[in-house]
Parts: sequence; structure tokens; C-alpha cells
Amino acid sequence: TRRSSDLFVSFRGTETPEEWLCDFEAVPTGCQIGSGTVHEGFQKVYEVVRDSAVGGAKSLLNGGDQLLVTGHSLGAALALLFADDAYSTLTKNIRVCTFAGPRVGLPDFVKTYNQNLPNTARVVNRWDIVPNVPVPAPPNCVYEHVEKVIAIDGGFTFHLAQAHSLPQSYMPGLKKIAVAAGANGASAG
Repeated sequence: TRRSSDLFVSFRGTETPEEWLCDFEAVPTGCQIGSGTVHEGFQKVYEVVRDSAVGGAKSLLNGGDQLLVTGHSLGAALALLFADDAYSTLTKNIRVCTFAGPRVGLPDFVKTYNQNLPNTARVVNRWDIVPNVPVPAPPNCVYEHVEKVIAIDGGFTFHLAQAHSLPQSYMPGLKKIAVAAGANGASAG
């Protein structure tokens, strides 16, 4: 999507946590595009969409434009890989906001990502299990999150898909934060 001086790139994930937890390949592998060690399954999916995503962004990106990247679930993992790739191939002017994203890389990837892309925010519903995978398996497979989490409470549920849902849990959780921020701003003035 194009807006003056901004280019939005969005990645959609799988429909339910159950879908992608079933085909989870949590083997660490060297990042083929960026730097560091990343989740092999996410890397493979990114390689399939890379030419289209980078090519499309390159054809629309003008000098000085800001690249805004987002994604949900598996799309959040792809958004981080794309942002890392875009940093070295397209522009340094990047902002990232992901929702319900899993851990993508090992400490070497995360350290470089955080240095290069400090304008990243991860929105995480405290009741969603997806941001807790892959589970770190010391000593060689310790997946980490990139920095700057925005923790929300989308409401407790035993229903995994609901806790992972943008409209059912993430939007209500974000609304709670907005209402609280508005109330704090009104009382502070």
C-alpha cells in the first residue's frame, strides 16, 4: 500500500496457531539473506516470498520514503526477516510493528537486528501461546525475541485461536491500552 512518503508492507500468517504449530521446523540455520542464525522453517517460507516482497518494495520505494513493515503470527516472523533484508538491500528508514510473533532467531541474529532496526515494536497478548515458541532449548537452540515488546491483555481464554486472533484478542487489548493512555493524558493535563 502506498501513502505519500511511506510504503507499507504487510505479511499475513497462518489462520490458526494449530495450523503452523503442526508443521513447525525449529531447527536453527544460518540466515541466507541477513545475518545470524534463524529458524529454518521461517527462513524457507521467507525465501519463497522474498523476490516478490523485495522486488515490489524496490519498485515503489522512493528516496527518503519510510518503509513500514507489519505482520501477524507467521507473518510477524516474515516481517522481521524482510525488515532485516530490506535494511541491507533497500533502505535504512524502516519501522516495524508485529503482532503475535514467535521467536525468530538466536542471539547473534537478535543482536544485529536490534542494532540495525531499533524502531521495532512487538505487540504480544499475554494469553497467546504463539509468542512463546519456539521454546528455548539450551544450550544450542536458544531462540530470542527482538526488543521492544508492547504487552497487552486481550482477555483470558482457554481457546488458543481466540487468544491469537487479531480481532478477538489483540484489538481489545490495544483498546485497553489506548483508553488507559487517554485517561492518563487527560488527568495529567
